[in-house]
Order: sequence, then structure tokens, then C-alpha cells
Amino acid sequence: MKRSGVPALVMAGVMLASTGLAGVPEVEDLTSIAPGTRGTCVTDVGRGELLEFPVTVLGMQGGAAPEGELVLVRLEDPFFEKAGVIAGMSGSPVYVDGKLLGAVAFGWGFSTEPIAGVPPFRRMVDLAAAPAPGAP
Repeated sequence: MKRSGVPALVMAGVMLASTGLAGVPEVEDLTSIAPGTRGTCVTDVGRGELLEFPVTVLGMQGGAAPEGELVLVRLEDPFFEKAGVIAGMSGSPVYVDGKLLGAVAFGWGFSTEPIAGVPPFRRMVDLAAAPAPGAP
């Protein structure tokens, strides 16, 4: 998985959410996310064909890190048991109870488990609403 920058899908969502346009999904509050929480991920498997599959939240990591929180999810589909998190999944949205949790940002190349890192979308919305930092 790529680690460079914010996936274009997520950035587009931040811009839409910050403009208040209709059709933007409700964003999941992190206080309701706990290990074992079930959700759904949607990804494009090619030629515009979407695959929807379950995920399980494993936990949160790095609340004190400069990049903020990261939700770790396990992809619960037999395909990913063998393939793991595959390149090109960056930006695939993850939903919990119909609310947008975030988007797949990366996986671990040599992992034996299909675990993905999902930056919470709530943090991106908050960053988009924050005033721009001043010049140093």
C-alpha cells in the first residue's frame, strides 16, 4: 500500500464535508469505536465493480502521534486471507453503522493477517475546519 499523502477519495470527501453539500455520509464518532466493532469496507476490484465486505475493528493506535489516531481493522473476506491488503485499496471507505469511519490508508507488506490502517475521517473534517497555521 502507498503511504504517501492523503488518498484522493478522502481529500475529496473532506472538501465536500467542509462545504456542507448534501449526499455526504454522516461521520462516525470515535467514542463509539471499540475492539470488536463490526463494519463494512467498499473497494473497487476493477472495471468499476465494487466489492463490499465486513471488517472488524482491532483497536486504535497513536492518539498522541502528530498524525493523530489510526484505527486498525481486519478485513473479513476469504480473498484477503491470502492476498492481504492489496495495493490500490487506498481510499476505500470503511463504514460502521452506516456512518463513515475513514478510508483504508495502508497495510503491512509482510503481514500474515489482512490488517489495514484507517485514519478516522472525523479528524480530517476537523483539520479542514481548523484555521490555517500561520507562517513560521
